[in-house]
Amino acid sequence: MRDFFLRACVDLGVWTALVTELLSPFHLLRRGPVLFAWLAVAALAALRFGARPRLHRIAIRPLETAVATACAAIVAVAAFTALLSPPNSADAMAYHMPRVIYWAQAGSVAFFPTPYLNQISLPPLAEYFALHAYLLSGGDRFVNLLTCAAFLGAIVGVSALAGALGLGARGQAFAAIFCATLPNGILQASGAKNDWMLALWLICAACFAARENAPLTGLALGLALATKATAYLFAPPLLLAIALIRRTPVRARTVMWIAAGVLL
Repeated sequence: MRDFFLRACVDLGVWTALVTELLSPFHLLRRGPVLFAWLAVAALAALRFGARPRLHRIAIRPLETAVATACAAIVAVAAFTALLSPPNSADAMAYHMPRVIYWAQAGSVAFFPTPYLNQISLPPLAEYFALHAYLLSGGDRFVNLLTCAAFLGAIVGVSALAGALGLGARGQAFAAIFCATLPNGILQASGAKNDWMLALWLICAACFAARENAPLTGLALGLALATKATAYLFAPPLLLAIALIRRTPVRARTVMWIAAGVLL
């Protein structure tokens, strides 16, 4: 079930980037076309829902249940805070949200004149998500919830990664609560910064690498690189560590699949 969830996260990331880049040259990044695109993906998801993998019965254990409840409570508080507070951090005011406003006005993510180069030079994927939320809702009310959703996805992904590396249910639970209680992570979970979204894609890449799924590893890595430039620093040692732990031989075919996913 967690692998299915992480696959869905990667699919949504790829879909958001694809829709944005396809609509942008025609200045069609407006509410109507974006709404149609998301209705289309919802219809496709509904068609595929009947072919979803069979879910195993979940064993209810006291410790794991307590950890899951604590994680859910932390995410709920962060989501409540995110819903009440508009984007207000320094980075959000300096370049995250201004580029979203410029794109929404132009109907395109093309370059625009600005004295602050961060608005047109830094990786844009997190702001693509924010742009879609802005266009569909007519404001910035739900932009912070995107970060909170990435926070939740990272918690789920960390537990899945722990399982892929051989930890039992208790180890997976401790991995999840460790992720959920990172102090700086909790502070950022209700804001508009892109660090949690980067973390989500890196966790997805690590999890799929541990599962030896090269295409999804490449796609997740590509999404990470399109979210924040620090992915260039964190991704190589992370994937190398996964390969060493799993003792996975590096095959040319695997490298080609990962490269294709990144370039896509």
